[in-house]
Amino acid sequence: MTTTGSLRDTAYLSARALTARKGRTLLAMLGPALGVAAIVGAVTYSQSASAEVQETLRSVGSDLIVVAAAQSTPGSTSTLPLEAAERARNVRTVLAAAPLSRVAGIRVGANELGAGTQATAGYGVQSTSAELADVADLQLAQGRFLLPLDEERGARVAVVGAAVAETIGYTAGQPQTIRLGGEVFGVVGSIGSTTLASELNDSVLIPVSTSVTLFGADRRPSQLLLEVEPGTTERTVPMLDVAVTYGDGAPPEVRVPAELLAAGMKIDQTLQWVVAGMGGLALLVGGLGIANVLTMSVLERSSEIGVRRALGHRRFHVALQFLGEAALIGVIGGLAGVAAAVAGVGVFVSSRGWPVAVDPLLVAAALGIAVVITMIAAVYPAATASRLDPMRVLRLG
Repeated sequence: MTTTGSLRDTAYLSARALTARKGRTLLAMLGPALGVAAIVGAVTYSQSASAEVQETLRSVGSDLIVVAAAQSTPGSTSTLPLEAAERARNVRTVLAAAPLSRVAGIRVGANELGAGTQATAGYGVQSTSAELADVADLQLAQGRFLLPLDEERGARVAVVGAAVAETIGYTAGQPQTIRLGGEVFGVVGSIGSTTLASELNDSVLIPVSTSVTLFGADRRPSQLLLEVEPGTTERTVPMLDVAVTYGDGAPPEVRVPAELLAAGMKIDQTLQWVVAGMGGLALLVGGLGIANVLTMSVLERSSEIGVRRALGHRRFHVALQFLGEAALIGVIGGLAGVAAAVAGVGVFVSSRGWPVAVDPLLVAAALGIAVVITMIAAVYPAATASRLDPMRVLRLG
């Protein structure tokens, strides 16, 4: 028997042995499948989330700064000076400033399309100016944003966030109203979902002058959104404390949403690697299960092994058969785990509008690890099978 023929026969016998015991084979494959699925799924999710963050930072940039009034007491609503936006614009690196302030005590109510008060209970009303769209790089989903003319006239117009638009069923081009504190406002547009200014997704935006006239709101903003020159964020932040308040009262809170977002991503990535580590542990546990399955298989197939040895198969070929079975278990189980992870994560991240980032090197590495661990697990059963005495095995049946 030629070496090539022996290897071909060995490969055939390995595959045949797995198909002959389908239930046990499927159980053995669960180890590498679950381990690879955990590793690939966790890292792919992390990479997809990171790609989404990078895309967000590229579209919005890291040049957005939020200046918020310091909270004097927990739960209180503090304000910045009335001239805060103009003072911020005087800073040389600040390109634009937009005020933003929550109008307290205003309930978002039902409109003519039947969005009930309960459905809109989690939404709030914020007053702002036309500059907000450019400063925060808001993408209009439908209609238009607030205009300077709306501010001048104190118009009863509103722009709704992505979540509010979905709730009320807003459709551009169709007259639609929404009730704010009992007053009827015309909905003129909606903004797409935003990450860096996420509170806008659940907000209804109205002109500042309208909030003052109808609801008696304070014209002073509670926060400013600033757009600064590219690359000047770190230099600008220290100047804003004095520039906005002139040193009168508590200094405002200054934060950079992009930095907070990046910090959050680092935490997420750490958690994803923890999950990936758990996947590696699952592979190791699965390897022990495979060793147990193959050891039992050696005992059950001792007669078969004895016949093969009596027919001239060497110990090497017997051991190679069990190593081949382990390799097939690792490859097939690993491929099943990869397919499940990519499909599951792909559906999830696509539903959130994120790009699906699958690293081919990661897939290859995970499959390689699965095969190596399963083959290491098969070393003892393979060695046991190769050491069986053919005459004794055949005599005992």
